Amino acid sequence: MRNHISCLGFTINGENLSGSKSQVDYYIMAIMWQDTVIAICQGFFVLSLVPMVRGHEKPPLSTCLMSVTLVGIITFTLASLKLWFSVLTAAMIGLMWIILTAQKLQIRRNANEQ
Repeated sequence: MRNHISCLGFTINGENLSGSKSQVDYYIMAIMWQDTVIAICQGFFVLSLVPMVRGHEKPPLSTCLMSVTLVGIITFTLASLKLWFSVLTAAMIGLMWIILTAQKLQIRRNANEQ
């Protein structure tokens, strides 16, 4: 017997799970631990961005824009996998980078006015 996992067909090890609630629950629990681990790691990443948001020095604008774009793609990908806790924390990371982008643009405007 070959190992087979199918997300959309609810098949694990060649068995159809549509009629077996306990196996479906097991499958959902197997996905949930990844969501939790990703969300916790991303939560620490959000916390690591707080000093940068509160501080005076900001990263280059290109870094901010690239981070917003890539985190947006990651957020969309996590949503397509229905990893909702990870989607929430990825959106928080994206928000932090949007704030940093706005702060960097404001610093540039202030420097140009002087």
